[in-house]
Amino acid sequence: MARQTCISVLQLLLLVSGLAATGCGSPAASPRADPINYHLLCLADTGSQTVTCDPRERLAQFNAFAKEAIHRPHSTFTVWQIGPDRPAARPFFSACVPDRWGSHVMKAKTDFIQKAREGAAGSRSGLSEPAGCHPPGTTSPGSTKLVILDASPLKPDVWEAVSSASGQVQVHSSIVCDRSESTQLASCTPSLLLRFFDRWIAEGLLVPGASLSVEMVGPLKDALRPIFEVSVPSLPDGERISFVLAARVELARLFNGSREQYASTIAEAISTAVRRLREHRGIYGLTILSDMQQITAGPGGLNFEKSLPTPQAFQAWLKQKGLAADLRNIPVVVCGIPTGHFGQNSASYAARLQELWQRAFQAMGVPNLKWFSNCETAFAA
Repeated sequence: MARQTCISVLQLLLLVSGLAATGCGSPAASPRADPINYHLLCLADTGSQTVTCDPRERLAQFNAFAKEAIHRPHSTFTVWQIGPDRPAARPFFSACVPDRWGSHVMKAKTDFIQKAREGAAGSRSGLSEPAGCHPPGTTSPGSTKLVILDASPLKPDVWEAVSSASGQVQVHSSIVCDRSESTQLASCTPSLLLRFFDRWIAEGLLVPGASLSVEMVGPLKDALRPIFEVSVPSLPDGERISFVLAARVELARLFNGSREQYASTIAEAISTAVRRLREHRGIYGLTILSDMQQITAGPGGLNFEKSLPTPQAFQAWLKQKGLAADLRNIPVVVCGIPTGHFGQNSASYAARLQELWQRAFQAMGVPNLKWFSNCETAFAA
């Protein structure tokens, strides 16, 4: 144990010495160089105050930060704690390079790095070095580096694009989720929702004001709000992305323990989703995870399981019920229509069902329509 302690101290001294001399392997930075802000995003460890990402990984990232930023006053290193819910993002640990080191520069740098290393790799949340250090604000100068350790499967180049995106148009996406009995819960699953969530991030780059919502097909109780929604807040990069990824954690457990039975009012859900999209300005997208078996109970209703109407009769019904949504400039992706060997799962029935909806979507002005029997295939397109 004593030998390991000596090695750690020696490594720390070598690190500080290298930083003081050369910027640790890189050209010495100007004392007034622009700050650099590191953001590490880690999932909250359920049931404790710590995070799930490996302490050694956090420590390695801090060492990389120290090599690059120790000569850059006001640079910051923040470990963000993501989830399990979506209030304001929570800094797990923060370190701020001071403006001045005082008269004992080497000792001050050594103390700073040692304490910051302990905080970055530790298990206590809410610490900072020095005390009172805060993550950068929206007007803080400097560049940003994002490191997503365990909070999202997206590749680093996506997050680099997110942190550098500016002047982009807001992307607004809505998912119609069908978990009615006829789908056998196979059309809309938590894993599929997460994959569409990640695609929304990659395509829209989390421009402030962008939004994503999930509209359920036929809940027993009408809701004034969708079952899930997130709007990207106007916050600094680390806090903004932490907020959105906390929403991703919520989405992952959307149906945990749920036994609610849903009807199959697909057209109604589409109409509601489009109405919500139209409340925003920007680029739109609508994804429908459903077997498209429309069932509306009551007088004047429809039941596709009993018989399919003609395309003309279906379009007339949509107009009569006020469900002919305005799909102009809203591309639509539909996945989940089964193609089996008999009855309502036969290929011929699926073809008739698809044509019925396709002609209805075209009448509503859809600019681009894509169909997939298997939702997994939609990601390869």
